[in-house]
Amino acid sequence: MAVSSKPERVLARAKNLLANRGWTQGVFARDKNGREVSAGDSKATRFCINGAIDRACRGIKNGSARAAAWSKAADAVQRAVPKPFGAVGYNDATGRKRKEMIALLDEAIKLAKAGQL
Repeated sequence: MAVSSKPERVLARAKNLLANRGWTQGVFARDKNGREVSAGDSKATRFCINGAIDRACRGIKNGSARAAAWSKAADAVQRAVPKPFGAVGYNDATGRKRKEMIALLDEAIKLAKAGQL
């Protein structure tokens, strides 16, 4: 079964990763021992916002479609981030909680579904 490259589907997969696997700050992904790993590593258990998007795009076979999906999903997140933050700054802010990142992805999904990219 083909993995959808629609931004709202990529964002939904990213949300699922944060909700069901875990969230982190400061790096794209961590393993169960807290060590930094790539988002595509099978040992990755926690993801930052961009790491989750990266992992969610991994199943898109066509390279140009994968790059476009990543860009559109990241754009939706950026539009959903409260100002004055950028996506990375928001993710890595002291005191940030996983539920806030999941809520951010919910907002980004709404923007993507509405075609506001």
